[in-house]
Amino acid sequence: MNTSSVLMTLLAAGLFAVPSETPASTGKEALRSQVIHIVDWEGSRLPPIYEISDQRPLSRDDIVALSSNGFKAEEIVRMIRERRYVGDASAQALIQLRHDGVPPGVVRAVSRHALPPNRSIRISLQIGLEGNAPDARGRYLYVIIPDGDIDRILTTDLGDIVAQKGNVRVDHSDPLVPRNVREVHLNGTVPIVTNGRRDIHIVTSSRPDIWSLEDIPQKNRSGIDSFPIDVPASSLNRDCRIRLRYRQDPLLPHIWNETAARLQCEWK
Repeated sequence: MNTSSVLMTLLAAGLFAVPSETPASTGKEALRSQVIHIVDWEGSRLPPIYEISDQRPLSRDDIVALSSNGFKAEEIVRMIRERRYVGDASAQALIQLRHDGVPPGVVRAVSRHALPPNRSIRISLQIGLEGNAPDARGRYLYVIIPDGDIDRILTTDLGDIVAQKGNVRVDHSDPLVPRNVREVHLNGTVPIVTNGRRDIHIVTSSRPDIWSLEDIPQKNRSGIDSFPIDVPASSLNRDCRIRLRYRQDPLLPHIWNETAARLQCEWK
């Protein structure tokens, strides 16, 4: 390409400007220059692009095992970038990785590419009710999750649930005493600030203002269901499913007795 062609290309792209003449009547300089800023973009300075893997994120044990079995630091770093890291990435956890012989570059990759820490738990509550009574005494259901110095609480009114006419099926297993069967699904998200082991407590009470474990009346304490859980620092999932079944008392129709309680949590 000759000089004339290059000039025409630059003019078309707006990356080059020719001096413009100033009218003679102004008495000013005949030529005036225009400043053009051009961004210098070097391909070699661009960050590398990594393809995200469909494999599960690497755990702390995975990192220690790879480091102690001959994998080079840059290989492990690339794996972390592609697969992410699931686990504790606090300062103390990073220090422990260094004590376990993990190279500094790998520790930095763990700090940068770790999954976000768990700051909440999703609670799915499935309640089954067998009976015909449209009301319930001892009607307030509480799910209490200790979180350090705070008790996180989910609550619902069983009286409102049994009063609903929808989602009702009839159980004819006893032809002489047919029973209405209701199944209700409730969902909530509970914030947390600490991880580790704790108990989830489930209790039903007639008291409407329970804000902590200490508020549970003595007469209801024998009916507390407690389930241990271990909340990891980070995880792919943070879902806990609680299944409860209540049956109407045959003699006292306004009393609903809990017959089953189960909790399952999924973290990974």
